[in-house]
Amino acid sequence: MGGHMKYSPKVLFATFIAANMGFANLAVAQYPCPTCPTCPPNVPSYPGYTEVMPSTPLPTPPEPMEVETEETTEIPPAPEVGTFTPPPMPAPSTPIQQVTTTASSQTTLLPNTFGDIFDTGTYLFNGATIVTSPGGGGVVGRNKISEASNPIPRDRFFFNFDYFSETQLSPEDPWVARFSPGLERTILCGAASIEARLPFAATFDADFSTTTADDRDFELGNLQFIFKGILYNEEGFYFTGGTGLVLPTASDADLFDPFTGEQLLTIENESVLLEPYLAIVMLPTDRTFVQLWTQASFDVRGSEVFASEPMIGTPLTSFNEIGRLQSANLLQFDVQVGYWLMEQSNCRCKRGLFDIDGLAVFAEYHYNTTIGTPDFIGSPGSASTLVSTSGSIDEMNLTLGGTALIGDRSSLALGVVLPLKGGDDERFDYQLGVRYNLYFGDSVRQRNRTVNMF
Repeated sequence: MGGHMKYSPKVLFATFIAANMGFANLAVAQYPCPTCPTCPPNVPSYPGYTEVMPSTPLPTPPEPMEVETEETTEIPPAPEVGTFTPPPMPAPSTPIQQVTTTASSQTTLLPNTFGDIFDTGTYLFNGATIVTSPGGGGVVGRNKISEASNPIPRDRFFFNFDYFSETQLSPEDPWVARFSPGLERTILCGAASIEARLPFAATFDADFSTTTADDRDFELGNLQFIFKGILYNEEGFYFTGGTGLVLPTASDADLFDPFTGEQLLTIENESVLLEPYLAIVMLPTDRTFVQLWTQASFDVRGSEVFASEPMIGTPLTSFNEIGRLQSANLLQFDVQVGYWLMEQSNCRCKRGLFDIDGLAVFAEYHYNTTIGTPDFIGSPGSASTLVSTSGSIDEMNLTLGGTALIGDRSSLALGVVLPLKGGDDERFDYQLGVRYNLYFGDSVRQRNRTVNMF
């Protein structure tokens, strides 16, 4: 298709940074950097900083008493040195108090949303062969912002694993094993964070052929950046938002004739996705937690498509650009409800690596749908056509799982995702996942009880 505007990644990245700087200023205005009124000069103050101060001032030694003496011409003897004994110091009348800037006791280690999505966007070339759009995640799949994440900013390193059974990458319904390492770092005194994740997978080969052979390979996915900030919070309630940016690092999609080796089609991975989102955390009781997410995903650049087409009047073919393909725009909703079976201990004692410090269970509902009609190239009678295999989708999935807090700085979550609809709206048969988080910095100092979406 023609008429799509093409922007360079540098321009899009600069726009993303500029927009998020304005968003960051709003986050700081709503959630200012905490201060510690009792901190002495040159002592850092951060969320979770604790200083021990006595509740009553220590008594001061008594002033020397003036002793009146009668006038005499005799010189009094000099006092003996070292005979004065100061009175004992009285004990404080009340226990020592702790002054801390930690906000809530149920935020930083709240279980993350587990997540559910795999959709990559598959297309039918010339009505015969299935290929994937690399802008939609390619053979590795998409990542949601809510996947293995939490609305509240935190410092963490994470590693996610997902097994997808019977995906729609080819008629053979191949399985995919995806790995997603990443890092999130708080800024602006913990009011915001920047996250990066780069998935890779054991999956279907990105070099397709016109046969149905199930060729497999390790493939790299698209690099995702996420900016997150707190817009408003009060006791038991957090309202946050931000933007995701997905850059094209996955392989191009290539289609070959297995007999002649001729390259028939290439979808160059040039798509850039912008993903604004809003999220809410609610803590109705000390043991229950709720997360709500809504996210949109827009392909603002598209990917060039080249195909081998016959040259008029000759038996030869030429490899020409036939259009520009936009990945499907998505609208997504996620809800998580959880309950702490075992509450987190308040003890700050040194623990072993595998001590279970909290255990929670959760259930999630996910809804993913396309915005508008998926893009296509060509028309009936054209030499080359590329049409979505599923059209618009309305995917619904259910996630069940649990999260354990391990020691003072780790969490481990296990979950299973089950589709609630069939046909083209069922993007996989089932999903099994593992989420590991290692927290550091202020996220450890603010020892709280929150859980990421799976």
